[in-house]
Amino acid sequence: MAWLRWALAAASLLSPASSFPVVGGQRVVVVTNEAQLRAALVDNTTVRLGADIYLGAQVTLAEFTDFTLDGDGFKVDGNGSVPCFAVTRQAHVRMVGLTLAHCVGSGNNGGAVTFTMGILALERCYIVDNQAAMEGGGVLISGG
Repeated sequence: MAWLRWALAAASLLSPASSFPVVGGQRVVVVTNEAQLRAALVDNTTVRLGADIYLGAQVTLAEFTDFTLDGDGFKVDGNGSVPCFAVTRQAHVRMVGLTLAHCVGSGNNGGAVTFTMGILALERCYIVDNQAAMEGGGVLISGG
């Protein structure tokens, strides 16, 4: 990854205020575990996976604007026991090149993604081997 940071610096794409690169107006953060993923959840950010992420609890994406989750060929995995994402309260979320697997809905609904309000774009995503007791084993859209 050092070569990438050097290449971005050489191309003048690093933000002067931080060590995070800025591409297309968005801060880009590479994460490799659940704690880093949760810490990177802020507006105007692209979070790029650098490894498969195994969740211990659902991740709620609420009120974010211009937030992108780029799987970069990696997956977010619910470990066969938790739902992966809830998109709520006017969030604007884009998921790209991401695999969502082994997520289990909380209560009766929503395995991989529960969407209730905002904007959700799924591009080139694989939503596989997820489950819910009633509705939305893969994606539950309710209320939006």
